[in-house]
Amino acid sequence: MIKKKKTKKSGVCQLTGDFGPFQRSHILPKAVTKLSDNGERYRETSLNTRPVWRSNSWYDYNLVTAKGEKILSEIDDLAISELRKHKLIWSGFGPKWKNSPTSYRLDEPVRTVSGLNTKLVRLFFISLLWRAAASQREEMSDIYLPQQELDVLKLMIVRKESGEPGFLPMYINQISNIGVHHNRTPIYEKQVIGDIEVDTFRFYFEGLICYIIHSYDGDIIKGLEPVFIEASSELLVITHKFEDSRAFSDLKEVISSSFDECS
Repeated sequence: MIKKKKTKKSGVCQLTGDFGPFQRSHILPKAVTKLSDNGERYRETSLNTRPVWRSNSWYDYNLVTAKGEKILSEIDDLAISELRKHKLIWSGFGPKWKNSPTSYRLDEPVRTVSGLNTKLVRLFFISLLWRAAASQREEMSDIYLPQQELDVLKLMIVRKESGEPGFLPMYINQISNIGVHHNRTPIYEKQVIGDIEVDTFRFYFEGLICYIIHSYDGDIIKGLEPVFIEASSELLVITHKFEDSRAFSDLKEVISSSFDECS
């Protein structure tokens, strides 16, 4: 019996506005969320939804057409290569990074990263924010932006503009040693910068945590320029061990809740 080829649903690309078949578009790039090279399946988790077994992470069938996916893929490929080059994600630690524990680790509690293409990295995280906020997937419901803001972001992505560093200011932390490989949904949370409480969107993959402040007031980065992406010629990155990280505590919580469901 010959299987019928599944026809792709067509519609208007949310990024470019053109009409065509929708693509299977990853919200977080497959290159940093594919946890296994041999077909094993891993838990796709958020703190608010049931775990699902997948070989890689969240994708959306109703987000972009081929034209939009090409734009996103080009940004992803260049930015991930840049993050690996500067050892900001685990797959930049060397060819055997998936076979943890590894001998490679970062020893500095605060890294000074020089020569990073910060415009590219900012554009990459702007594109991730747009994807998560534009997606209708339940797992992305924590990431909300009004349509007017989504329209601004998609125009920046199409034009490949990163904006000023005070526009959606971003800072990153890094897990300095390789821990358990897992995927997490982006989340919204409050953070304190100096003595100011701010709204942030938190993205995590491969030991890198990026906080995007939901603010368009450039004053928030004054005096802290080296901490924010593209605000200084060098970038300061705080590092901490996996066993001391939020990723580790979140993973324990998810595992615990999974066992509770099975009991």
